[in-house]
Amino acid sequence: MNRIPEDFDLSALTGEDLSQIRIDQHQIQLHFDSLSIQGGGQVLLEKSGDSKKLFSGSWLTTCGLDALIGSKVVGWQRRSDFQFSLSFSCGATLVFVTQEGPYEDFTILVGEQEFYVL
Repeated sequence: MNRIPEDFDLSALTGEDLSQIRIDQHQIQLHFDSLSIQGGGQVLLEKSGDSKKLFSGSWLTTCGLDALIGSKVVGWQRRSDFQFSLSFSCGATLVFVTQEGPYEDFTILVGEQEFYVL
């Protein structure tokens, strides 16, 4: 259920500012002007050649997330069948990792009509 589809496209995010990050015990929510990503899959933060796991079912750390607020998305990438990433103007990259299983890891809402459940 959690394989990223071949037609996966987050190009609408390029140029968008990350306006809000919401955190609860078992979920992350990222809000942009016209798009949101929410879920409980694995999230990594890459910056300056280092990779740090932030979230994997629950929070390990939130260190580094504050630098993303107000940053623009400068690119995105479908890295594999189970990973996609967002690169930000602050020099950081968020990597989202899904796993095959009965439950969704992330829900991505684009505008009011388009969405992905990974």
